[in-house]
Amino acid sequence: MRTFAVKNFERFQHYKDRKPPWVKLYRDIWSDRQFFRLAPGSKLLLFGMFTLASLTGNRIPEDAEWIASQLCLPLKAIDVEPLVDAGFLVVVQDASEALAGCEQVAPRSSLLSSVSDLDQDPDQDPDQDPDQDPDPEGETEGEPSRPAAEGALRPEDLAEAWNEHCAPLGLPAVRELSASRRKKALLRLGEHPRAEWWSSVFANIRASPFLRGLKGGSNGSAHPGWRATFDWLIENDTNGVKVFEGKYNE
Repeated sequence: MRTFAVKNFERFQHYKDRKPPWVKLYRDIWSDRQFFRLAPGSKLLLFGMFTLASLTGNRIPEDAEWIASQLCLPLKAIDVEPLVDAGFLVVVQDASEALAGCEQVAPRSSLLSSVSDLDQDPDQDPDQDPDQDPDPEGETEGEPSRPAAEGALRPEDLAEAWNEHCAPLGLPAVRELSASRRKKALLRLGEHPRAEWWSSVFANIRASPFLRGLKGGSNGSAHPGWRATFDWLIENDTNGVKVFEGKYNE
């Protein structure tokens, strides 16, 4: 899947290792000849792409419907070719090689690799009680306020990885990516774009009898029969983090 990156984006991003809710915009852009030649709609789209780059690690997926939904623009307004032709955006092919100085990102295949070789500490995060606040149903989010896509991974990759690592554990397999699932998966991928993060999540699911439905809480009665599902994992911005941090490990 192709992704787009804003050329020289570090110039517009004050923090290198964070995702602030704003980007810098220099006034000299108004004297840029390439910018001047853009149609008004393309200028508006460019400013929107700046904000999406800030929230996706400068890896904006080539998904016109998703871009339109995040920027509240009609689908017909999402035409990035003029921005690419003018040099404001660069194309990253297959998420494996960054153009114009953009750093390389992890290939999607790394998410689908075996997690059996990940070192697992059964006492990970001892300050957390695995039986406290299991929150099996999760918190249902309202309308998302920020995008969550990362060019290196797609919702299909996340679903395929779940089926590869979690379905063999007896957890429900993903049979279909509905529009709702795809939207939530994009959000989660935007928040955690790196394959290594998700590999750790799947490894912790495998290490947790509670998430696998093998037992309830410490007294054996909390949420009997409950088990993790793909929908639960992507439902909100906290369930996956809890799994990653080892909340449900033993």
